[in-house]
Amino acid sequence: MIESLSASEQTTIKPSKNLSVDHIPVNYRNMLFLWARQQCQGYSGIYIDDFTCSWRNGRAFLAILHRHNPNLINMKQAYCASNKENLTQAFNFAQKHYGITQLIDPEDVDSDEPDEKSILLYIAYLYKACPTLPSHPLRQEHDR
Repeated sequence: MIESLSASEQTTIKPSKNLSVDHIPVNYRNMLFLWARQQCQGYSGIYIDDFTCSWRNGRAFLAILHRHNPNLINMKQAYCASNKENLTQAFNFAQKHYGITQLIDPEDVDSDEPDEKSILLYIAYLYKACPTLPSHPLRQEHDR
């Protein structure tokens, strides 16, 4: 299992040949799917059914980041913000706090047909940055 990055290990995570979406085995893809679902459990209205439209409004990305950083992500605001605002906030936060290079633009996700491979690869980088559930209890979306 991939471990979380310590503060001293947080360097920019850039795309590499060893995390190419074309080389992600089916069992790893399924694990990422289940991981994302688990990360988003308990968040009202956020359901992970795929690697396309489930991510379109940005709330699933924010829910994962909120679960690991409840004092830094305001989920109440996410329910009122536009898709583009949520996606921009999530991608900027992941880059600033986890060093995850922004591989996709909000416009690429907030579209009629979001690119599954790009979203899957981005989720793989999120998993690499924070694979386990934090020990603190989930705060409700009305909490900060």
